[in-house]
Amino acid sequence: ASLNMAANRCNTTLSKYLWDENCQKIPVNALFDSSLSLAESALKQGAFNGYKAVKIKVGRRPLSEEIATVKLFRKYLGHAVELRLDANCGFDLPTALSLAEDLQDYDVSYIEEPLENTALLTNFTDQSSIPVALDESLVADINEGHDPQYGKGIAAWILKPSLLGISKVLELIEASRFKNSCVISS
Repeated sequence: ASLNMAANRCNTTLSKYLWDENCQKIPVNALFDSSLSLAESALKQGAFNGYKAVKIKVGRRPLSEEIATVKLFRKYLGHAVELRLDANCGFDLPTALSLAEDLQDYDVSYIEEPLENTALLTNFTDQSSIPVALDESLVADINEGHDPQYGKGIAAWILKPSLLGISKVLELIEASRFKNSCVISS
């Protein structure tokens, strides 16, 4: 209701207040969560053609395979397609930093929740050239009454209305306008 009132004060609709009025489509990313051999097969068949972004699940296989998979995606898709990684809190700090170092020249947009121990997130962002997206830790911080993290090294907040409620999501969208955080709803 407060966002609707703010939109009214600006003499605009709520949708135009929250989003670009020229937005006619909602882009979605492709998702890949499998082995290196299946990645190559899918890429050769053009399974990811037409997508502007691909989210690759990492933190589940040997690190060398994870790195090779990301490099393979970049080779086949070029730089016109965003590569986003989602670790689901799957790495310790040294492993996450090793992954980031090996992929620093592969134009990864961000790695979502890279660390098992989210208390070390600042250590990761201080030492990594790959930005971070917050998801699980964002929900935990909010549910514990803490302000969400933003700033150096934080590229995006992954907002899930089913976990946070629509009111909280809209509040965070509004807050992100003033902190320059990209908001992605899922």
